[in-house]
Formats: sequence, C-alpha cells, structure tokens
Amino acid sequence: MGQQSRIFMLGDENNFCAGRRLLEDNGYDVFATDNAYLFVSYAGELHPQLFVLDGQAKGTDCAEVLDYLWQNGYLEEAPGVVINGGLNPVKTGEAAHYLFAGEKVEKLLVIANAYCRGKEKYRLLIVENFPPCSAESFAGQNMFPASCFQVDNVSGAKVFLQHNKPQAVAVHCRREEFEPICRQMGLSKAYFVENQEKLEKILSFDRQSVL
Repeated sequence: MGQQSRIFMLGDENNFCAGRRLLEDNGYDVFATDNAYLFVSYAGELHPQLFVLDGQAKGTDCAEVLDYLWQNGYLEEAPGVVINGGLNPVKTGEAAHYLFAGEKVEKLLVIANAYCRGKEKYRLLIVENFPPCSAESFAGQNMFPASCFQVDNVSGAKVFLQHNKPQAVAVHCRREEFEPICRQMGLSKAYFVENQEKLEKILSFDRQSVL
C-alpha cells in the first residue's frame, strides 16, 4: 500500500512491540524509533498517516513531541495516538486517541484501519472535545459498541470523515462549541451530546437501528 499505510511510532520498543508486530502483519509500513529528533525529522519528509507515541517512554518527553506535532500542523493530516497512558492531558485536543496500559493491541489496529485504509462501516462517530480523563469526559469507553468510533479531537474526526462515512456523528462538547465544531468538520447535521444520559440515549438508538 506504500505511503497509504505508513505509521510512525516513538518510544520504547518493549512497550509497543506487540502493536508494531500486529500492524506489520496486517500490511502496514511501520517506522519505530526511540529518538525524538529522528521521529520529527522523518515525519516532515515521509508524511505518515498515523503517529503513535509511548506515554511511558524513558528518556523521551512524548508530551513535548506531541505538542510539537500539534503546533506545527502535523496532526491535522495524521492523527496522534498515545499508548500506555502516562501523559497528563496537557492541552485539549492534541491526541486523537489515548490507549492505556492493558488495552488490547487490536484497538490500535482498528484505529489504523480507520485512518489509513478507511471505508469502515461505522454507524456512529463520537467526537469527544474535552481533555482526556477530565471530569466532564465519559468514563468507561468500553460502553461503546463496535459500530461506534470514538475520537478525542476535531482534527482526528476530520481525517476520519475523509476516509469513512458513518451514518451519524455525535459531538460531546460545551454548547457554545457545537456549531463551530460542526463547521470545522463540514457537517450540516450532528447530534449535540451534553451529558452521559444523552449519549446513552443515542447509543440505544444505534442498537435499535434507528439512526
């Protein structure tokens, strides 16, 4: 698949070797390093479709690298995924996904497929516009059925929508942010989600094939 399948990984090899192996076994071209300078330098030349950063990497400030990618526009084209937790939610919206220690590596493959290959048949895209792990964000992401794809920032959602066509989009945000976010994503219609109860109602619709 060439450039269409390029993924960059930064951190300790021992922490993400299973994820790397799974991605490579599924045809992805993976560049992995523990050198932040090489990671950032090659990103500008090779234009990966996904960034994966190890939040528990020793000797590497992944939060600083993530912020650099964000400030320089890299994450507008290739979403960022933080694995193994370990990063405080420094700024809202930098990473599109936060996968914590103990989560199955298959989840990383699901994310890669959505952004790099697309055409996944999701019924609902859930856009979470709060800092990860904040008091307002939803606890227990396992509540989402397999037909839902959840992303933690708007730029990641935009990339997702370029490659996939969910039947509906739900946005969890403050009321004043809802319309600007919809405009950013080019949406004329979306569900506004202000609390857990509203999301559970939308998810119940999804299970009943009402969307």
